[in-house]
Amino acid sequence: FEKSLPSSSLSSSTPSKERKIINLDMGLHHRRMGHFNKTYLQLQSNQGDLGNVKLKGSTKDTCDTCRLVKATKRNPPKSRENESTATKPFQHVWTDLKGPLKADYYGNRHMVTFNDELTRFSVVYFCKTKDEVSERFKDYYKWVRAHGHQVELLTSDNAGELGGGEGKNQ
Repeated sequence: FEKSLPSSSLSSSTPSKERKIINLDMGLHHRRMGHFNKTYLQLQSNQGDLGNVKLKGSTKDTCDTCRLVKATKRNPPKSRENESTATKPFQHVWTDLKGPLKADYYGNRHMVTFNDELTRFSVVYFCKTKDEVSERFKDYYKWVRAHGHQVELLTSDNAGELGGGEGKNQ
């Protein structure tokens, strides 16, 4: 598939001394070449690989596109931002009530979550009314006790999930 060309077609009609040097801006050539590495472009220019093109400008300037492409996201922290104050499972439990929601097949319009701070174990209960939330906490508390643990601190967003303190010390 190789085809040899006559030597006359490889050389320009004017001697190399008389060839007109074309000065191009480094940033422009960098963009035209698909954001090719500027150091390599300057090296090619200095070695004469670009013919009569000489590149002018700094190789240190980075364009916005290259800066954006090379940007990386920070790695997530290896530990939690706020370390748990609990030393035993289910010692500190967070609760939240969500609803009213669109009723499901069984007529439930609310859901209450209980999240253990230490293990991040979550339990979700569904309720038809907000009044059932304190009963769901009692069910959860019994479940925790049945597994040999004790809820020492229950935290909520003060939205009245437990009906004004019914769940304390039960």
